Amino acid sequence: MATNCAMCRLMRGFAFSGMGAALFGGGSLYCGASQNDAMYWALGGTLFFAMLMAQLDMRKKKRRQR
Repeated sequence: MATNCAMCRLMRGFAFSGMGAALFGGGSLYCGASQNDAMYWALGGTLFFAMLMAQLDMRKKKRRQR
């Protein structure tokens, strides 16, 4: 059974933000971007995955309210 306490949500957010940074930053390096540009892509990936997880959490809460 998964818990949904504040600390658990925070740690899941860190994990998925790290995955976004790794995927976007590593992908940009693989495609030939400079290291400076890869840092910007990693930051974008972090923000993207954080927003994605927030949207999924909001949808889950709406389904529970029905």
